[in-house]
Amino acid sequence: MRTFNLGLGQCGRYVTYEMYKQMSQPRYLPIFDQFDFFTGDFEQITHKDELERAGVTYIKEKEIHHRSLSTQTGGGVGGLWFVSKEVAKQEFSKFYESIEGIYPFDSSVFNFVHSGGGGTGCGTGPTFLDLIYEKVQEKWKKEKKFEETIFFSTLVLPFEGESAKYPITESNSAAAIGRYMESKAHSVFLMDNSTVDEIKERDKISGLSREIANRWIAQWWIWLTAASTEDPSILTYEVSFETADMRRHFYNGDKPGIIIPCYKEYSIEYFTKGNFTLYGLIAKTLQNYLLTNCLIEKFRSIVIFIIIPMRLKEKLQPILPESHKIGAWLTDTFDHEDHFVSYIHHDTPTNTLKIVAFLSDPYIPIFVDYYNKFKKVVYSKNDLEHMIRRAAPRHVSKNELQYFVEEGRSEYLKAFEKYEKFLKKEKYELEGS
Repeated sequence: MRTFNLGLGQCGRYVTYEMYKQMSQPRYLPIFDQFDFFTGDFEQITHKDELERAGVTYIKEKEIHHRSLSTQTGGGVGGLWFVSKEVAKQEFSKFYESIEGIYPFDSSVFNFVHSGGGGTGCGTGPTFLDLIYEKVQEKWKKEKKFEETIFFSTLVLPFEGESAKYPITESNSAAAIGRYMESKAHSVFLMDNSTVDEIKERDKISGLSREIANRWIAQWWIWLTAASTEDPSILTYEVSFETADMRRHFYNGDKPGIIIPCYKEYSIEYFTKGNFTLYGLIAKTLQNYLLTNCLIEKFRSIVIFIIIPMRLKEKLQPILPESHKIGAWLTDTFDHEDHFVSYIHHDTPTNTLKIVAFLSDPYIPIFVDYYNKFKKVVYSKNDLEHMIRRAAPRHVSKNELQYFVEEGRSEYLKAFEKYEKFLKKEKYELEGS
């Protein structure tokens, strides 16, 4: 399962760096070989220096390729996603050509990683996904072959305190979700930084929340890829999770699925001596470690991978239920039959058992909060002009200013309508509608 990973904006860049760092460890090399890493941003950066600060060391001649998203020099777009969307459309041909010279765009999976609250990712993510989708379809048509290609977004929602400093972060996140729901995406993986903060505080996890969040994103992508990547000496899976399975469990028929990942690592000793059954451990994980707060009683599908050390496979086998029995337990517990369960055996020196799960289309309470804040974001022309002059002067010329003011107001309204339409279709209860 070859994956093209494009990290957009500051958040997308740093998630991509962490994915590279983790996947390039020797025990993950079969997975590392399946990834191509790219980043893009409006902010002008010195790529080499930034990689050094992030602790990235290249191996196997595989680079993280970086491309500027604009020919203009200077900073970002100050949270104004409608500016980054328009500039991205104008600059896409150059951006695509620069990447196409390096990469043939023949992946099974495309993953667009960015924050929901920032302007760069929120604006360019849905835009680039649709534009690259069209390019890939043209490629397959020209080559007269059919390929099962999946388009994902990994969307990182803002920390709870961010809205006090940057009031538009939550409405930006809602706009990104609304636009993705009418894009060519198959699924949007959500991770809420506020939830990460809650888990960190509750479990007394040391380190910066952003770094913890990035590690967890890297981990779920490692094991999602591992479920269809086999190397008998390092990595084996019980049942392969192919692109057809992704479409079934992650795509919601006529719209992208909203996928909530779940990740937790337990010591083998905790499991074997703690009077836990694996069923109880899965239930505990789903209850406490979903990476966006949601109601686990309401979902469309669930995918679970149980990762155990290869060298402990025989020792643990007597106390680990067969995957079909876990499936039956899920059906009984949640009154739901749409599930996928597989063991992954991994050559790791650690004595840990990992549970990685993906919940499709659960009820997410924060979506209603976003809606209530987003519907108040209807800026006047004067407000928009002031915001553009302050936040994104390098990307909007004087001649373009009035166009962006008019376009910005229109884009906010259209994004709100898309978000509202999505919530109503999913039967969220909304005030005044």
